[in-house]
Amino acid sequence: MRRIDGVNYHTASEVLKATGIARQTLYRWRKEGRVPQGHRLRGRLLLFTESDYAAILAHANRIDPSLPETDPAQIALPLRKNGDGSP
Repeated sequence: MRRIDGVNYHTASEVLKATGIARQTLYRWRKEGRVPQGHRLRGRLLLFTESDYAAILAHANRIDPSLPETDPAQIALPLRKNGDGSP
């Protein structure tokens, strides 16, 4: 963590380590607007504030709602006993 002008910042590496996601995933999420953009220090180092960090952690640890139950009869395919298509 870095402290700049009284504000704590986390580096992208710290965020990646805490979330367990790949660098490409973080950059894709930023591009898609799913997580905060962060801030560049001297045009190079990507830094995130405490609130940015919390938002990224929350997004990385979210639980997506499960898909509705599907009736197996709706997706069951007929079994073929013979190679000619007859049962």
